[in-house]
Amino acid sequence: MAQLRAATNDFSNENIVSEGGDRAPNMVFKGRLDNRWIAVKRFPKTAWPDPRQFAVSLHLLFFFSFGNSHALVIPISKSG
Repeated sequence: MAQLRAATNDFSNENIVSEGGDRAPNMVFKGRLDNRWIAVKRFPKTAWPDPRQFAVSLHLLFFFSFGNSHALVIPISKSG
């Protein structure tokens, strides 16, 4: 979590590139990690009350990924 905070300047509003989502509200932040641009999608814990919903969304993310994009998904608690 510390690396993601550092990469996004502590999830600074200046680094927000997208926000929205009716079913799962989220914000996407840009950042730099290991000299590469990254995007970090951050969801509130209430966005996924049922872990199966998160698993289905994760499956779709990987299924529809494009060749040059990679996804790293790390569930993080609010205190993390």
